[in-house]
Order: sequence, then C-alpha cells, then structure tokens
Amino acid sequence: MPLIPDFMSRYPNLELEISFLDHKVDVVNEGLDLLLTMSEQLPLGMVARPLMDCRFVLVASPDYLAKHGVPRTPDDLVQHNCLVYKSEWYEHAVWEFKRGSDEKKIPVKGNYRVDDAPALKEVAKKGLGIVYLSTYLLENELQEGDLIPILTEWSLTHPLALQAVYPRRQNLAPKVRAFTDFVKESLGEVPPWDRKLALLL
Repeated sequence: MPLIPDFMSRYPNLELEISFLDHKVDVVNEGLDLLLTMSEQLPLGMVARPLMDCRFVLVASPDYLAKHGVPRTPDDLVQHNCLVYKSEWYEHAVWEFKRGSDEKKIPVKGNYRVDDAPALKEVAKKGLGIVYLSTYLLENELQEGDLIPILTEWSLTHPLALQAVYPRRQNLAPKVRAFTDFVKESLGEVPPWDRKLALLL
C-alpha cells in the first residue's frame, strides 16, 4: 500500500479501486483486472507473474523465550507452542528448514491457528508462542526488539511469492502492465525491508 501514492502520481489519469479480499477469488466473475496474492493455489486459466520472493524468519517474543527457552535446533520446536497459519484451504503446519545439505521438515503444533498472518504476529508479540513469518511483516518488530529471530543459522525454505494474477488474454491491458511493472520496479531484486533487516539477521 505505501507504493500506491507514487503509482497514482505517475499515472494521474488512471482510476484505482482496491479491495482487500479474504476469500478464494474468482478474478473473472468478480470483474477484477488484477489480483495480487501470495496464495500457492492459483485460479485456473490465469496468468501469474512473480513480483517478489518472500523471505521468512522464525520469531518469538523475549518473554516467551525467557519462559520457555530458546530452540537450538529445528527438532526442538516439537517442545514449543508454535502458532500456525490455517485457512479454509491451507494449513502451514510443517515448517521447512535448510542448512547446507541438511534439510528438515518439522510438523509443529500449538494452541492458536488463524487465517491471517498479521494476527499471528500480534499474538506472538504478546508471548503466546513461536511463529514462522515473512520479513515484510516484521521490519518494525525486529528493529524494536518486540520479536526476536531464532534458529537464524537455518534458512526457512517455504516457497512463497507475491504474484500478479490476471486472466489469460492475447493482449494485456496497458493499465495492468503499468501497475505490475511499477510494483516489480519499486520492490527491486531485494525488497526495501529485507535490505534494512540484513543488518539485524
């Protein structure tokens, strides 16, 4: 959303209407020009243009770690309360890790599941448990110490990208191309929040 004013300044004759949708979207029947999504299950018959790869970190609050200890290996997570993203059609309850040639898939459990990543972040800040989140959600929390990265010697390998999804047409509408080009250009190869967080992680 912080990119929108610059986009509107660049294309002042365009009208922009945005909806924050919390259901499985039918792009054509809902009359949308474009869907921005991080869903791994894309609508059939659509074109998906990747705009940004998501980077993930494992985090918990200082209070939680003081009470329950800091996991030293991914296997330790089975002894912790892990906060899980779960929607109507997807549950992220197997967390994937890689360090060199060593790869692990850890089934995790916890007492809180929700279909909204920012909601997971908020309860993690209150000390409820450990959460696996994309860095784009965490810039302020990591800088201010509200959440602490853990198991940082391991890469989190859950594949997820921000994608622009639109109907498969012979000629792409200029307004759709302009918006997707603008977003990709603005985010760059390394998004701004990851450039800042490189100093913390």
